[in-house]
Amino acid sequence: MPARPLIGIVGGFTRQKGFDLIAQIAGELAKEDLALVALGTGEPEYEELFLDLAASFPAGSRSGVAYDNVLAHKIERVRPVPDAEPLRALRPEPDLSMRYGTLPLVRATGGLEDTVEESTGFKFWE
Repeated sequence: MPARPLIGIVGGFTRQKGFDLIAQIAGELAKEDLALVALGTGEPEYEELFLDLAASFPAGSRSGVAYDNVLAHKIERVRPVPDAEPLRALRPEPDLSMRYGTLPLVRATGGLEDTVEESTGFKFWE
């Protein structure tokens, strides 16, 4: 198990998904003692952002600009969940995270507001 926190990101790299917020803090994020794994495709500026970030993080950090359902599940599944059935279809990201025992971080809007609770993840409003 790594001695530093691991941030795993799987999704469409678009402003709509909040990647503009990550771009705003990318410099500060790169200074932290943590590892980053990001997988997705989307707007070129965010694809490039994650490729650049991976180069600035410590060894073990990776970014990939691709769609890979198997790898997406591996990133979400940081530890085995004993009673979990294999997921055959890609579910919305928070559902997938919670199913595998990881904590989603979501903007509290629409279905995300209802899906993620205080005991199952983190929400922000602004």
